[in-house]
Amino acid sequence: MSLEFLSTLQSVYDGFQDTNSSQNNAVCTEVIPHQKLYQFLLIPAVVFTLLLAFAEKRVYMCLQCLSGRPGVVYPMDIMGRSSRVSYAAAFGATASLCSSVIFEQKYAVELGGASFVKVFAVLLSMLIYGLDFMPLFTAITANSSLGFAVGTLYAWAFTLISFFRNFYCDNLTVSTVFIIIARSLPELLCHLYLSISLPVRFVRSLWRKRHHQDLAVDFEDEDDIFDSIKRSYQGLHVVKLFKPPKAEPQQPNGLKDKIISIFKGIYHKVVYSRLEDFRYSTRMLSVSVVSFILIYEVYVELLVTIIGLVDIFFTFMVGVIDTTEDDLQWVIGLTFYVVNSVYISLIVSLTVSFVVGVIMIVHTLASYRTLLLGLYKGDNGHLTPKEEKSNSTLLIGSMRYAGYQVAYVAWGYFIQFLLLFIVAIVLAVIIILVINGFHGWLVTTLHNVWPVLLSSLVVNIIQKLMCTFAFLQQRGKVLALDNRRVFFIVVYFMFFYNIFLGLVSCLLRIIKAMGLGALFLPRLDHSTLPRKFQWFDPGFDAFCGFMHVENAHTHPVVLTFISLVQAEIIEKKRAAQNIPLEGVENGTMMLKPKRPINTVARFKWKLAYTLIKNPQLFIQRKDAMMQIFKQREIEAEVDDKNIHIEILGAKM
Repeated sequence: MSLEFLSTLQSVYDGFQDTNSSQNNAVCTEVIPHQKLYQFLLIPAVVFTLLLAFAEKRVYMCLQCLSGRPGVVYPMDIMGRSSRVSYAAAFGATASLCSSVIFEQKYAVELGGASFVKVFAVLLSMLIYGLDFMPLFTAITANSSLGFAVGTLYAWAFTLISFFRNFYCDNLTVSTVFIIIARSLPELLCHLYLSISLPVRFVRSLWRKRHHQDLAVDFEDEDDIFDSIKRSYQGLHVVKLFKPPKAEPQQPNGLKDKIISIFKGIYHKVVYSRLEDFRYSTRMLSVSVVSFILIYEVYVELLVTIIGLVDIFFTFMVGVIDTTEDDLQWVIGLTFYVVNSVYISLIVSLTVSFVVGVIMIVHTLASYRTLLLGLYKGDNGHLTPKEEKSNSTLLIGSMRYAGYQVAYVAWGYFIQFLLLFIVAIVLAVIIILVINGFHGWLVTTLHNVWPVLLSSLVVNIIQKLMCTFAFLQQRGKVLALDNRRVFFIVVYFMFFYNIFLGLVSCLLRIIKAMGLGALFLPRLDHSTLPRKFQWFDPGFDAFCGFMHVENAHTHPVVLTFISLVQAEIIEKKRAAQNIPLEGVENGTMMLKPKRPINTVARFKWKLAYTLIKNPQLFIQRKDAMMQIFKQREIEAEVDDKNIHIEILGAKM
């Protein structure tokens, strides 16, 4: 979304202005057409992408052709954890484009005709958008001097385009400038970060050559590779596993200790605590940044538009009051009252839905960390188990997750805003009617409802007390019935009462389902459907696939083990390259013969140790060996019979 909201606001304002007014107002026009911009960006995008491709070498195919160039370049390693802030800023720079696609259906290509032609235009537009931004992401992934140089040029170009499109207005006032800055602040900060960080990384790459070792863990290049692996977040996670678990805190005894324990629990739930042995994935942070910028820009645009329109309306109504007869003054006053109520309801609904959206994004990050750490331990939590899905289905879900999450956040914000606005309008109407003396219906409704509510509350309290102190042994600590005859009598009479109470409970269930469904719509980590029907929920299905793929490819124990094996191979190669040559030249170098290793004996010792430490594995191996021995006995009997038949045949 660009500056259309200011242009719309200006057109409405001009409609209320006197034709003889000579005020100079800000006029913002789209100097660079949306379609032409992204179509012409294809030229530098293709050139820079090919340049970066020729800087890489192929690994497998046609290595002798053109010295192995060009290689395959990719925008982002979605399983890695390096350059996360740069990737998040690059995705944040595309937030305005995402907003235009979701809310305005702006595409790079428009084709008229049948519906399938329009669908093809949408698919082609998505391809063009991806190609336009691909050099920026590929430059960050390349992590080379050439890549940083290309990324710097691209970041500067996008920053200039963004500033030019946002601030190219005639007769800009101070208030308009502040509105534009407030609306585009997160996206502009992303552009500025890339414009500063990429040149700095380019200079550092020229000043200090990096000799990166391709290890599975994320680490800084050091002389001691093993120490680097240990200090990586994957290594810290493995080190933490070898430490004894913390002792469980004692239960609080007194009232003071219980209050302190409650406040500590609330503090740990509300305040974020960083874990040194965990890092959020690049894609998760990027999706969160794009989602936040998206709802922030929509919130600011709607807020500015509503405030401006209401201010224009009030200015117009003040002029109407002066020319209105006294008999119609009450109509104008009522109009003011209604418009002001709608205005307050809109502002409150917009603000509350924005705050809820931000909280949901933060909670999604916290849930991602909790669930991924649980998957590392083998606990699926409330996710769909991996065994119930095929590997291709899980991978498809992982591919869908990022786009689904952004779209769900956008739609969730819009639906939450509508529901909150309806609730606010209903409350405003009730308050207006009560203030103006129309409160008879409210008193009558409360007079009819309060006995039902009070009786339901009293009956529920009595049920709770009776079940705790009369119908369960040891005051509810044991699920064992007591006073059975009285319990059977109470259950019999409660059957008829609960039929009446169930009608109200059913309505409350529907309202709760609607409210929680709208509240948790942006969160793909929670399904809005029951457990057996979660496969109907495409968003939750995508999140489950994303989490299982993350667990399979980013498990710290696996990556640390692989890195240790790789480091051992690298150290052996270094040791072979650093053999002193003085003894070889003088003919005095002594080569120590290697000690012969009995591989069979070593294997048997390792097998014995493994079976001793794993009794369940010992039982399974014993059963398997028994089956093998039985199969061999059957085969031996068959061979003996065949030999006997052959001997008899030879004698005959």
